[in-house]
Amino acid sequence: MQRFLRAGFVRSENLSFTDLGDAFVELDGVIECSGNININVYKRIQIIEGDGPNALVQTVDYSYHAYVANVGNILRYDSPHLDHYQEHHVHRFDTASKQETSVDFIENEEDRPTLGEIISEVENWYYDNVDWILARSLGDFTS
Repeated sequence: MQRFLRAGFVRSENLSFTDLGDAFVELDGVIECSGNININVYKRIQIIEGDGPNALVQTVDYSYHAYVANVGNILRYDSPHLDHYQEHHVHRFDTASKQETSVDFIENEEDRPTLGEIISEVENWYYDNVDWILARSLGDFTS
């Protein structure tokens, strides 16, 4: 996280770990980024063995939701749900129209992105859309 803060795209974060007991830990909070972009982070982690920084852990479930505040969604990565989408998946959105454009399934465990990879993906989206974001924030809604 320090690397992203130093680079400037990530402006602040309030991520915190909570001990849930029974060898489970929760990571929860918001990463605030340039362009009024936020990434809501929720991750439940199981401690397999050990403790502290050397513990062996495994993610049980997660959601990473990136959006432009007061505008619309960019993407949301989710672990499987019991009621629908029983695979790891990512929802992608057209932020301007506020419409979901796709749900892509992540079939291989090795292809699940890390939080750092998601921040980088959102940063790339920001630079691809910075003109639209600036025009919108300045009141030029025709762009």
